[in-house]
Amino acid sequence: MQLDLAEQIISLVIICISFSIIMFDLRIKEADMLWKYVSYGFIIPVVLLSASILMHGKPVATFFAHSADTALVLSLVSLFIVNSENKWFVRLKYVPFILLVLFLFVGFFDSASKYLNAIEIISPAVLATSALVLLVFAGRLIGRKNTFFAALCFLALKGLLDAVGEYDPLCFTLSLSANICFGVFVPAKSLESLQNRVIKAEKKLSQLNRSIEPEIKKRTIEIERVNESLIEASKIDHLSKALTKTAITQEIERLIRVKAPEFSILMFDIDDFKFINDSKGHLTGDKYIHRLSLEARGILRKVDSLGRYGGDEFIAVLPGSSPSQAMLAAERIRKKVEELSSLGFTISIGVASYPHDARTVHELIEFADKGLYESKRKGKNNISRWSGNQTEL
Repeated sequence: MQLDLAEQIISLVIICISFSIIMFDLRIKEADMLWKYVSYGFIIPVVLLSASILMHGKPVATFFAHSADTALVLSLVSLFIVNSENKWFVRLKYVPFILLVLFLFVGFFDSASKYLNAIEIISPAVLATSALVLLVFAGRLIGRKNTFFAALCFLALKGLLDAVGEYDPLCFTLSLSANICFGVFVPAKSLESLQNRVIKAEKKLSQLNRSIEPEIKKRTIEIERVNESLIEASKIDHLSKALTKTAITQEIERLIRVKAPEFSILMFDIDDFKFINDSKGHLTGDKYIHRLSLEARGILRKVDSLGRYGGDEFIAVLPGSSPSQAMLAAERIRKKVEELSSLGFTISIGVASYPHDARTVHELIEFADKGLYESKRKGKNNISRWSGNQTEL
């Protein structure tokens, strides 16, 4: 019996569907292994139906066309009989290829006289396989998405008709219907398994994020504290423990920027510091700088700021202090240093006030420096306030 034109067209359609199933699952690398192995089985109809078309007119062509579905069903049943967690399951991926080689061997190497005997053997096998399929899948797929079950029912009915030996056109129609069902269901299941994996991975990631979120917040707070400590440390002069030149200048800028009603600055240094360095050494000079900073900070208020401007020069910023209040604060510092004979040095101080004497950072520091210079000129160990061209003692 030869395949007519309609049956050949149906065979071509089945080949295309089977090939698309294979290619689709090969593209989805993370698909569930069960459905990936299912897709391997569709290499059977691709090869056997292609062989039946290429060998049109020969008895073996009909054999390949009728045996394609039998081999496919055997391959699919083997996958669902063995549990996917069984160690033998991974070896079932070779079943389609073994069946393919077996049917090709029967078709090509069996003599023509034995062809009908082969068909007589295959047809009952189809019927038996189909019955087994119904038993295996009825309990698994009824009540769920049953497209796969419906496809196998089509093949089972085709096997029954093959066994009877009638209704060849109907057989091919059933085979086509089954393959269309497979073409819809197998890729859908592969995508579903992939989506399930993605959902599980997202849940795990979400759980991981929730578990590490407190730790991240804790670490972030620690990092912020360390950064704040580093920033604060960068503002402190290592030797004197007072603010750096940049930090004390920024404090003056801040008070001007926030439009403070008034404030004053004191600039002071150690009298004859160069002579002290030259005669007693730089280590002694460093000790004097450290001690002066310590004594000045002990007298200043908490709201006041002290910074080392350079060398032995210091600037004290006194928020809210009028010129007269600044002069009194300067006198307390000068007198404290003078009374401590253990220090072995005196200081001179210059005073400038905002907005009475100057309105910019540069002018304030300049006027305080001129006041300091005036104190030096008058014999050192003195206090002077510079206001424009006038000096207040």
